[in-house]
Amino acid sequence: MADDAPDIVFLRHGVTQWNAERRIQGQRDVRLSVEGQRQAAALASALRWHFPDITDRTFYASPLARARQTMGAVLETLGEPFDRVTFDERLKERSFGEWEGRRWQELLDGGLDPDGDPEAFFHWRPEEGGESLAEVAERVKAFLSEMRSPALIVAHVGIYRVLLHLLNGLPPASVARLPMAQTRFCRFHDGAIDWFTATTDL
Repeated sequence: MADDAPDIVFLRHGVTQWNAERRIQGQRDVRLSVEGQRQAAALASALRWHFPDITDRTFYASPLARARQTMGAVLETLGEPFDRVTFDERLKERSFGEWEGRRWQELLDGGLDPDGDPEAFFHWRPEEGGESLAEVAERVKAFLSEMRSPALIVAHVGIYRVLLHLLNGLPPASVARLPMAQTRFCRFHDGAIDWFTATTDL
């Protein structure tokens, strides 16, 4: 990625019931659970605390409901209108095609070994309209090429993984299975990444 890649504060959406059930969400439009709503509020408060000038950034989000709700909590906390957000299709989660709605354990039982061969998982494309992480990286790369200012992005763990690959130069095998807790957020800048933690003990 170019050295002048924009400064990005990145939030993953709050938890959903499907997250809790270890179901594959992909691009299914699953809403936040009650706990996810609490996490979104906590993330918003922590974001305002750590980045008092956050409203100077351009706001982007995935159009999927769980990301929209999380961004909504941020906007409410900041007193910002909903129409200042650009919802971009390229920030959607990886499509898992026919696997969406099924449990991760079913995928593992089917013979896929994401932890044993993470690079293969990065390039694996699920059937029935699924995407590989490599394909997700291409659409995110196109999105990044159009950015012209520091940004706040609310999206998904798959987007976080490809940002690490594109902005920090981590190889596919290193990012394909990296987790990102819903109570943490990060800032990508100058080839580095800074981490911040929110608390739901409000």
